[in-house]
Amino acid sequence: MDTRSDMGRLTSFRLILLFMLLVFKVNTAICQVNVQAFIGDAVLLPCIYSQGQPVRGKVFWRDKDDNIVLDIGKDGPDPSTQNQKFRERVFSFPDEYVKGNFSIQLKDVQQSDSSPYECHIPSEDFQRRLVLTVSGKRVEATPGPSGGAAGTPSPLHMVLLCLPLSLFF
Repeated sequence: MDTRSDMGRLTSFRLILLFMLLVFKVNTAICQVNVQAFIGDAVLLPCIYSQGQPVRGKVFWRDKDDNIVLDIGKDGPDPSTQNQKFRERVFSFPDEYVKGNFSIQLKDVQQSDSSPYECHIPSEDFQRRLVLTVSGKRVEATPGPSGGAAGTPSPLHMVLLCLPLSLFF
């Protein structure tokens, strides 16, 4: 019996098994987005559920201390339940809900807003994790020698890393 061909078949079998796990169990994902902002900025915290069907339940936004950032129900956002530190600073986009977009905008970002955040849709077994890092005040760029801005900081950096839970189970 040829050991190489057996190993090749075993590797192929493992790849097929991994592919099947990804295809059939991809409905639950843990994604982490890293967002950077400056003090005083308005920043978008993305949460997009794209499984092809409308969301059946509520959407919950929380910070690292489990404070209510925003709850979104079938009638829209419920600012009455928000933690005081987020009142009149967090906004959502109700026209986008039908597309599965439950992103929020956080205005007048403060250093104390640096935190992990979570968008959770329990009825769909979906959650999006974000880490917001707030830096000092934005420095206005001065024109460089060629007329362009020298050393202009980028207003928003996002790195997206999504891993299906099926890789862990």
